[in-house]
Amino acid sequence: TVLHVAALYSNLDAAIVLLDACPELVNEPSVSDLYQGQTALHIAVVNQDVRLVRELLSRGADVREARATGSYFTRGSHNLLYFGEHVLSFAACTGNAEIIHLVVESGADIRAVDSMGNTALHILALQPNKTIACQVYDLIEGLEEPDASLRASQLPNHEGLTPIKLAAVEGNVVMFQHLMNKKRVAQWTFGPVTNCLYNLSEIDSWGEDNSVLELVVASKRTEVWCTDDDCTSGNE
Repeated sequence: TVLHVAALYSNLDAAIVLLDACPELVNEPSVSDLYQGQTALHIAVVNQDVRLVRELLSRGADVREARATGSYFTRGSHNLLYFGEHVLSFAACTGNAEIIHLVVESGADIRAVDSMGNTALHILALQPNKTIACQVYDLIEGLEEPDASLRASQLPNHEGLTPIKLAAVEGNVVMFQHLMNKKRVAQWTFGPVTNCLYNLSEIDSWGEDNSVLELVVASKRTEVWCTDDDCTSGNE
């Protein structure tokens, strides 16, 4: 719609005029096969247009049910991006903390999954900027309700992979180490020495189906078996 175009060009004035004249445009999805389901809010989030995001949310933009399912957004070798489908996962991939807060405060479900069963936390394990992805992971996890019976980090996708397992399967060492460190508990400290315990649930094969250890051993992906430097030099 014309509102999609206004969002694409970050034209707040035009968006306000359009929404005043035709309020129902706020949640109107794209209907093309390529961009199916995308709303103006998806576009504003990716463009990190905070003012337009605020305007759309104030006018009832949907952060829970709106899903961009077009072929442009599906994961595959032919696509340059995979942001998931939900507005929150789009926000997570951009790494804009203010927009993430706005979306969650407006009712976005942190445990919402896309058609592959991936939450925003899963999708962060697939992003190329691994350092920012780790920071956003912590931010979103910190916004989750503390009394939730099942945390988003514990949810498996359709392949049975939780975020830490997905990071291992993808050979994302930065994210995997980050998530392992979150499992660390310091037992005692004496001077420069600290004794730590690690929760090995999901990691060790004992009593765990589809453990990280089993996934890594069975993997045929080069990224799982060598670091970036090793791969570049041809070492295994």
